[in-house]
Amino acid sequence: MIAPALHLVTSHLAAGSSETPLTAHEAVSGVLGSISLCCWIFLLLPQLIENYRNGSAEAVSLAFILVWFLGDICNLAGALWAGLVSVIVAIGVYFCISDGVLLRSGAAVTQALSRAVKSGDEAVKQVREVQGEGVVPQRKKHATRAVGEDVLSVLGICVIGAAGWAIAYGTGTWKPAPPPGKVHAEELATGAQTLGYASAVLYLGARLPQIYKNWQEKSCEGLSLLFFILSLLGNLTYGAGIIFHSTQREYIVKNIPWLIGSLGTMFEDVIIFAQFHMYRPGKINSESAVE
Repeated sequence: MIAPALHLVTSHLAAGSSETPLTAHEAVSGVLGSISLCCWIFLLLPQLIENYRNGSAEAVSLAFILVWFLGDICNLAGALWAGLVSVIVAIGVYFCISDGVLLRSGAAVTQALSRAVKSGDEAVKQVREVQGEGVVPQRKKHATRAVGEDVLSVLGICVIGAAGWAIAYGTGTWKPAPPPGKVHAEELATGAQTLGYASAVLYLGARLPQIYKNWQEKSCEGLSLLFFILSLLGNLTYGAGIIFHSTQREYIVKNIPWLIGSLGTMFEDVIIFAQFHMYRPGKINSESAVE
């Protein structure tokens, strides 16, 4: 969902002016936009680390990664078409590469499991059963530490985002954008704007396969909670950044597609948080024991 954050940040890079005074609202909007962009830059790292620790990407839905990848491709193509600054294009390339790593690891796991099933190998099932017996106490033991690490990570992202905005403003890279209506902003090419909307729709639909997979398997094991926390924070700060910049009707209406996409994604993230709670190892095992 990096497209909305880029849309918010580039409005200050393109339309900003040193003659426009910096108001408190505009400063808060800038900090929120920078934090949102930071969330998207670091978003995939927690899941990549989780896959590395587990030695598997089986928990992640391939359809989720694929649709997300298509969204990033549309976003990158739109950025190139619109001639956005090189930093934005570089971030788009970075996301596509990260998606490729996730796709490759997920495809490798799928192929390995498929071969095991075809050969009648029960080893995978046995390993899962053994791991399932020993993983619950370990998860409980380190649950508090994991929560603490996530909190520190989120605080770190916020600090980096705020510091990044301060540096950008101090060097003149980021400038206060004039209020909507005072300056005629350059219109994006229709094709680039269409690709931006397409990427937002793809990001919105990407989580549905993951939500279904979690429900079907009654498990979120192998998924990084921090991944979805950063996604929620990125969308929340993006929406708040828009409101702090301006509450004029014309400006809000212009950003409705992005706002709807962000709100929809936040709703889906909340569903996944609920699944993390419902399908946590301790609860599943206690319910199984009762049955």
